[in-house]
Parts: sequence; structure tokens; C-alpha cells
Amino acid sequence: RITGWGKGVGDAGSGGIPLVEETLNLEIKPGERELHLGTLDLEVTEIGKLVGKPAPRLDLDWVSDKDGAANIYQFAGDVTLLHFWSYTCAPCVGNMPFEIHDRYSSKGLRTVSIHDNDIDSVDTLVGKLDELQKDVWQGRRLPFVVGLDRGEAHSQYHVDVWPTYMLV
Repeated sequence: RITGWGKGVGDAGSGGIPLVEETLNLEIKPGERELHLGTLDLEVTEIGKLVGKPAPRLDLDWVSDKDGAANIYQFAGDVTLLHFWSYTCAPCVGNMPFEIHDRYSSKGLRTVSIHDNDIDSVDTLVGKLDELQKDVWQGRRLPFVVGLDRGEAHSQYHVDVWPTYMLV
């Protein structure tokens, strides 16, 4: 299996643009010490195609309106962390970006938490958040904006695993 990161935006070590994984069947003969594969051209992933382009619009039902985030585009030009998650995902719930928010919000980082659309309403999500606050987050409320995806954000950002974090 071959995958990688293409040359992309940012400084060296920034990771670059994610490439689609490809599987090759290879036959290595006994005693063979070298295998030349030639040049492999890997395709850019759908997420990778977003690099360097304007962020797709977020059409969310807002759970909270911290910082007036119901108009997310007031943050144009700010560094914004998009956090895609689901309350049914244990790694998501256990790794909410509290520390990142606490450390960098005073330096201008905006955090937008985007819950998937597997629940029917904002009221249901608010109930789940209250349970998590009590049972998992030691009474801490989410200090950043939370939106319920209407079904478009995950597809526009090509998110199919949780948690997924993106810097915009």
C-alpha cells in the first residue's frame, strides 16, 4: 500500500496535500535485492482538493452563539479550527479540543464544532451535550460554538471519519 502527501501550502513539514492510497501487487523473487517501481502518480484526495481554495459555506443549525458565530463568515481571515464529530464517537467525546481552544483562543483562533446529522434536532443535541458535560467533561461546557450539520458540511468538506480537524 502506498500513500503520501504531495507538495502543498505551508512550510516544510506542514504535511502538504493528502494523496489517495494505492495498492500494488508486487512479486519479489528469492535473492532479488532491488525492485524499481518507476514513477507513481497518486491522485489528490477530495479533502486535498480543498487546499488553497475558499472554505465551503457552513449551513448549520447553531446550538450556541458564542462570539456571534451564527454568522461564521465574520471570521473571514481568522484562523478557524473546524472540528467534525458525533456524540456516538468515543474518541470524539474524549478528545474535544478544549486544550487547543484554551491555549489559542486568546491569540485569535476560532473553534467551530460541527456535529454530524445523525440526530433529529438541536434540542436533542443540547440534551446530549448536557449529558456529556455531566458524565464525561467534569462539568465543563463547550467554550466554543457548536453547530448541527444539516447534511451538507460533512459532504462539502469530504469528512467520513471522526474526529476530523481542519484549519481554515
